[in-house]
Amino acid sequence: MKSASKLFMYFIISFLVIVFYSCARFGSEGKLIMSEGNLSFLKNEKVVKVKYEYDGMTVGKMTENEYIQKKTSELNKKNSGEGFEWLKNWKNYRTSLYQPQFEENVNKSLNGKLVVRSDTVDVKYTMTLKTVFTEPGYANPFASNGASINVLIIFTETKNPEKILASFKIDKITSSSFGGATDDLGARIAESYVKCGKRLGSLLEEEL
Repeated sequence: MKSASKLFMYFIISFLVIVFYSCARFGSEGKLIMSEGNLSFLKNEKVVKVKYEYDGMTVGKMTENEYIQKKTSELNKKNSGEGFEWLKNWKNYRTSLYQPQFEENVNKSLNGKLVVRSDTVDVKYTMTLKTVFTEPGYANPFASNGASINVLIIFTETKNPEKILASFKIDKITSSSFGGATDDLGARIAESYVKCGKRLGSLLEEEL
């Protein structure tokens, strides 16, 4: 009986530790910091152009180039050509997954008050979503850790891109690391862009 009680207490303590970690983690994620301007100029707008930048992005503790070289080398050593296939997906996921899902979710959260589109040209304002940090995360049968991104959002005049009207950043936009996080790199990081779209859409909806 004593052994059973100790085992029960072990599971209870482990569960509470996980819950505490989860609350602390998600409570601090998605922190938004306005660094310049305000969003009042958007009040009468219907459409805003969005463009995406990844230049200078760090991946974990490495530059993106360092991360790519390390990953492709490791995978090619395991299976010839696997690293090159991974690299193709690493780049393509941006246009096939991350950007479309970001736009879909930011527009859902805006409830029609404003539309954010990357395929529009003749609009007054442009929003640049610059990803400055990516943590790819991982998932295997024994452990998992969600992906996360930090982004910088900059609003400018479309015809005068040097004129910054507002800028802010959102840090620690984290995908799930519990409940069987996916082992698909693209899907894992895409979830962070989904959350980013929802977070930004809610902010803009409040301002409009």
